[in-house]
Amino acid sequence: MTIDRRQLLAGGGLLCLAARATRAAETARVTAARSFGLSDVAAMARRLAARPFAAPSNDLPTGLKTLDYDGYRRIQFRHDHALWAGDGLKFRAEFFHRGNLFTHRVDLHEVRDGKPQPIAFSPDLFQYDPPLNDSLPADFGFAGFRLEAPGLPGMDEIAAFLGASYFRSLGAQQRYGLSARGLAIGTGAPGGEEFPLFRAYWIVRPAPGDDTITVYGLLDGPSTAGAYEFRISPGASTRFDIACRVFPRVALDRVGIAPLTSMYLYGADTRARFDDFRPGVHDSDGLQMTTGVGQAMWRPLRNPPTVQESSFMDPGVRAFGLMQRETRFEGYEDTEARYDLRPSALVVPAADWGAGRVHLFELPSGSEAADNVVAFWRPDEPLQPGRVHAFDYRLLWGPPDEGQGARLGLRVAGTHAGRAPDGDGRLFLIDYEGKTAFDAERFTAAVRTSAGQAGPVQFTALDGGNRLRASFRFVPPAATAADITLDITGPDGLIAETWVYRWTA
Repeated sequence: MTIDRRQLLAGGGLLCLAARATRAAETARVTAARSFGLSDVAAMARRLAARPFAAPSNDLPTGLKTLDYDGYRRIQFRHDHALWAGDGLKFRAEFFHRGNLFTHRVDLHEVRDGKPQPIAFSPDLFQYDPPLNDSLPADFGFAGFRLEAPGLPGMDEIAAFLGASYFRSLGAQQRYGLSARGLAIGTGAPGGEEFPLFRAYWIVRPAPGDDTITVYGLLDGPSTAGAYEFRISPGASTRFDIACRVFPRVALDRVGIAPLTSMYLYGADTRARFDDFRPGVHDSDGLQMTTGVGQAMWRPLRNPPTVQESSFMDPGVRAFGLMQRETRFEGYEDTEARYDLRPSALVVPAADWGAGRVHLFELPSGSEAADNVVAFWRPDEPLQPGRVHAFDYRLLWGPPDEGQGARLGLRVAGTHAGRAPDGDGRLFLIDYEGKTAFDAERFTAAVRTSAGQAGPVQFTALDGGNRLRASFRFVPPAATAADITLDITGPDGLIAETWVYRWTA
């Protein structure tokens, strides 16, 4: 059940697009009296949801359909043909060609002076190596697009929208890692997951000097349609302010809002399974949460032997995300992949989303090319058809968020586990870092487990007292899984994130 990242990014390949004439007619509804915006895309999504999902052909010429991954990468966009190249703006856009796994057509538009205009496909926009033998029609379309900010220090490409409803971003001086999606539908369901796709985008031309660029997206799939607004502000931490409007065709009882997808092959506590020179291989190393009541939680990621689903009930989650807290090169020793430069992503709801749970799926994997981690928020009540469901949130890409640990004093810096020296059970060591001074006399630890036995907890000062290590023995149960939590309190309450761990046999 491992998910290959290339298959994931192409998840919409089995779906397809509505007729181009319909899209052009809907876009033309925007009048000169006002600017194109989210309400226009929402109107399109509402009309789509009122009729059955249409899946027209997404056939490609044989030469493009049979391209392997490396062959597809050799189709290069001509940089001098970028949208807004030479216009003196802070942003420009380049387009992805259809081919390989990216088969379905995506309609792209530029919004200039409030009016949307289609972006026409032309083979002249691309460099083909080797030359393409197939002739392509004028309405061939694109697979997606990337946004660039060439004048921003430490950044060039700032975002990419490619494959189904996938998009990704990063902060300054970073490399792409984890991805986000418009929606997750049916993750972990017996019948398999559904991958809705963005069938059209509208890229708004920024004004000279603008530091933010806006993109609109029209989502569609068998179960739902949707409208999205992305307001993207790049920097050391790139900010996406996202407005999401969902128009279900059917009741969505297994929907994931603000889904994140990542890869975790191994880290300090599971390295023994892999004969590899690198200490760690992962795009993310933990799930970070702040609950509606302000409780800070840290859940280290794992590569389990079987599919694991964890959920965290929360009446009003304040934030959740997949972090890459290990940012030292020594944590990976990989001069090519540079996992130390992969971004973290934090979801911050703009308002109370109501009753629901943060879900975490971890799938077994033997390859770093496979995404095997999914995190999202799921409402307790199904999203019903015949109405619009709004979810607005901020998505931050960049260095790992340190605010959660700073508020408490200590944040989890690392998790280590191995067989106890005497052979009786497992030994867990959790390292904390922060500004709270270490004083064993003032700290109290509480470790709990859903099965087996855990404790007692011992404290050790590290790095001259700048880091704190909590260690305890865990005696596994007869069961195949157990959830372990560790809290550290001081005179005024919690002084560290709640550490949560899923042990599996």
